[in-house]
Amino acid sequence: RYLHAKYQNSAKLMNMEYPALLGEKSELGIWIRTKNVAEKLGDIMFVHGGISPSVYHMDLDVFRVNKYTRPFYADSLYKYPNLETEILMGDYGPFWYRGLYKGDLGVRKGQLDSALTTFRARHLVTGHTIIADTVSMLFNGKLFNTDVQHAKGKSEGLLVDGKEFFRVDGQGNRVKLGN
Repeated sequence: RYLHAKYQNSAKLMNMEYPALLGEKSELGIWIRTKNVAEKLGDIMFVHGGISPSVYHMDLDVFRVNKYTRPFYADSLYKYPNLETEILMGDYGPFWYRGLYKGDLGVRKGQLDSALTTFRARHLVTGHTIIADTVSMLFNGKLFNTDVQHAKGKSEGLLVDGKEFFRVDGQGNRVKLGN
């Protein structure tokens, strides 16, 4: 969808076309194909972009979300065998959906609550959309955004320690999120 020039330059330095860096025969491509689009650990759901109403209305579990998407990670033709995969791989799927960070606060809270109920989770962790310079907690700890200004040298991560959540910087400094 969009690509920073440094990734194009990296491919050139390796005498490759950019798509080959993520291809089925590259180390990175092989590794990516072992990953899920959605993970649930305990009561925490992890996705790249978010969970949209289109996704939670399908009433899928995490296993089926991954089953529908995994075979199409390398698909550049956007021709999918069913509506579920079409939605999951598109703008309203967990790769690209940004609606939890845009628009009316009440609508966003309702969408988040519905997504958490559907996936039987208490927390949703996303990246993909920079909303602040730090890892952020929203909706009383129901939503965590982990995307920060990496391109500008700002890096943080989310640390979950039992029932406590922390943002952690590159030096290992912790800041507790919430109460």
